[in-house]
Amino acid sequence: MFLIFSTNGHSSDHGEEHPTRFYRTSGTQKLHVELVPTQATSLDPRYVFFLDVGPRLFIWNGKKCNSMTKAKTRLFVEKLNKSERKGLSELIQINQGEETDKFWRELGGKPQNFQVVNHVADDFVPSRSILYKVDLGQEFIELPQVELEPGGLIKKELLHTRNIYILDCHTELFVWIGKKSARLVRMAATRLACELLSMIQRLPHAVITKTLEGAETQVFKSKFDAWDDVLAVDFTRTAENVSKKGADMKKILQENEMKTNLTALFKNRPPWQTREAAQEALEDWNIFLLQPFSMFVYENKKFVKLPDDERGQFYSHDSYLFVARYLLPSEDESMDNSELEDEIKDSDTERIVYFWQGRNANNTAWLSFNFTFKQELIDVLGDFEIIQLIQQQENQRFMAHFNRKFIIHNGKRRTAAQRIQMPIQRLTQTQMYHIRWCYSTIMTRCIQIEATSANLCSEFCYIVTVPLDSGDIIGIVYVWIGNSVHPDDALLAQEIANEMYNDSYTIQVINEGNEPENFFWVGLGDRLAYDLTADYMRYMRLFKCSNDNGFFVVTEKYADFCQDDLLDDDCMLLDTGTYVFLWKGPTASIIEVKFAAKSAELYIQHLRTREPDRPRKLRLTVKNSEPVEFRKCFHAWSKHKNPPRELEKQNAFSISQQEQQKQAPKKSHPTNIFV
Repeated sequence: MFLIFSTNGHSSDHGEEHPTRFYRTSGTQKLHVELVPTQATSLDPRYVFFLDVGPRLFIWNGKKCNSMTKAKTRLFVEKLNKSERKGLSELIQINQGEETDKFWRELGGKPQNFQVVNHVADDFVPSRSILYKVDLGQEFIELPQVELEPGGLIKKELLHTRNIYILDCHTELFVWIGKKSARLVRMAATRLACELLSMIQRLPHAVITKTLEGAETQVFKSKFDAWDDVLAVDFTRTAENVSKKGADMKKILQENEMKTNLTALFKNRPPWQTREAAQEALEDWNIFLLQPFSMFVYENKKFVKLPDDERGQFYSHDSYLFVARYLLPSEDESMDNSELEDEIKDSDTERIVYFWQGRNANNTAWLSFNFTFKQELIDVLGDFEIIQLIQQQENQRFMAHFNRKFIIHNGKRRTAAQRIQMPIQRLTQTQMYHIRWCYSTIMTRCIQIEATSANLCSEFCYIVTVPLDSGDIIGIVYVWIGNSVHPDDALLAQEIANEMYNDSYTIQVINEGNEPENFFWVGLGDRLAYDLTADYMRYMRLFKCSNDNGFFVVTEKYADFCQDDLLDDDCMLLDTGTYVFLWKGPTASIIEVKFAAKSAELYIQHLRTREPDRPRKLRLTVKNSEPVEFRKCFHAWSKHKNPPRELEKQNAFSISQQEQQKQAPKKSHPTNIFV
């Protein structure tokens, strides 16, 4: 049996104004609050208890309880009365042996011949709380456990306003709902908490409590580390002790923490979204988008409006700006979709400005946006959130707005003046695009790659454009469909080709094995051997090995990783299903290399027991010398970016130029393009 209570103190089962709850407190450094059965037999002389019946708050002090615990419990209950009851509840403190009849009645009565005895085990240790995140994933809803920092402390910073979390404290489950969380996830969170409550064997008095962001109860806050405005003071430290070890307690604790964290190596590979679940997630991301994007591209030192026919087409040397307006999800879970059509107030919406930067673009556009155009946008739109995105490192929400038609060209986009001077640009060489997705079909990208038949694979679709000088026709576009391609992906490839090219091109759809010799293979240089399968897609995982935080830790990169996730000052582990590559960055330390090598060996040994039919071999590789088995795990592999020092030379804005721009009078820019 369990009841579900809301944060306003009303019970959904029997309609009491305040549900009666009985808590046992323990601990001196940090107060641990645990829900116990509301009955006299729960009392123990070594502990402090408090009984919450709404208008009255009883504090019961056992004869053998710790004086520090007694004082902390008193402070805790006073805070509860002030923050949740506005100081209207009566606070009653009772010592053991001085109980009143009213107190016993609230506990259900005092049994005959009852005596308070020690019944809690001497080696009692409070159960560890577990934090889960309710998320959209495979089979629509997932409940992954939130990864904690070394030490296992649950901190307030782990709660994000766009998400919903379930905190499992064994006898009490809290459903925390962020203010900006999706309405679809809210509806499923409570039901998911009920299933979690029944899955694990618990005591009969276990309950579920729903709490909203900004209205958290004191009991909920007590489960987190340092969620309080009271500063912790250690009066036991002497001046001599401080002079030797310093005053920074965090630094002292970090020195005593574990030196390595390899838990990511032993976790299962994150499951990929099914096509059905991805489609539902895509629709959910778009349901609150009120209007199409306002799109801009950085051209001639200013942002100009992007034509609608170029939506979803990007260039690797350019930067783009997208202004989106979203409807905030209503806290009323019973709201009908028809209500979304009513008049919308600005207070019910939020604006997000996405800044997308190509991997070969310099920082000029980003600096120009921050120093000039950002303020103009604020004057027109008001406050907004800025999300900076780098090519192939976009988030799902942004990608979902393009409905799987996300095209990235090499080079720089032609300016408006160049388009007027030469409306049709003839091709000088063959172009080739590779369509691929990882983890979710939402993350589908069509990226230009090197035009060679060696890059083909039977499990993907490609778009090959061959130059042709025949009057009005300037090229032939081949949509190449591999033999193992899903029908949805084949149809998508045709739709992308139709949007990329106009009537100056002829488009032909060809299946693998039916390629025309005269143009297709000749356009790609020659007919070379290519992969017939892409088994690595079903096994590949990328791990980052670093000691940036003062200890060696292995973390798994997001499944939709890219080439730019390979950082110069770290080591990486790449599992392809056949090999485990140890990739060494040029500035990685010797310590990182040694620990990464040991981690790779440990990972391979772990896989021998979990996947005995697929033994892995360990291989070492370094930057700019990666073998083809390594490169093909990354979509659209190309040359590595320039070193940071060379990029700094390319940036048009030096520190002195930025100061000059601040002092120079502002030029008037038309702001209507941002509306």
